[in-house]
Amino acid sequence: MKRLGLAPRIPDEYDKIKIESNGKDTESTMENQKHWSILITEGEVEPWYFLDGWEKQIKEQKQFTNSKEAMAQYKALVEAHRQRFDHYQIKGSSIACFWNDGEEVYCEACDEFLQVYHGILLFYQDRLFEPSHMD
Repeated sequence: MKRLGLAPRIPDEYDKIKIESNGKDTESTMENQKHWSILITEGEVEPWYFLDGWEKQIKEQKQFTNSKEAMAQYKALVEAHRQRFDHYQIKGSSIACFWNDGEEVYCEACDEFLQVYHGILLFYQDRLFEPSHMD
């Protein structure tokens, strides 16, 4: 698997939002409508490793128009996950990872069981959020 780095752009399919206008669908970029998003992931790789195909781990996406809403939701999700999972690790200001011992999936290619990780990622303008983005 190829590692893509820690701050990839959200793939093109997440850059567009359908909005309804006068009964017709028009497309508007995320930049113009929703600056903030939270991705909820689940997979055999910690969420900070953006390997090829990492987008397949996305289970849900929430979008927000302002930082206050997005950060409040991010913190609420992190706290709820901390209550639900035995282990967690937070990297930087925008990635949280959670797991329970014994929650595993079988990997046929590896011929072994792999740990399942649950991630919460906070994005601002289609990049992982860092406080310096607000300067």
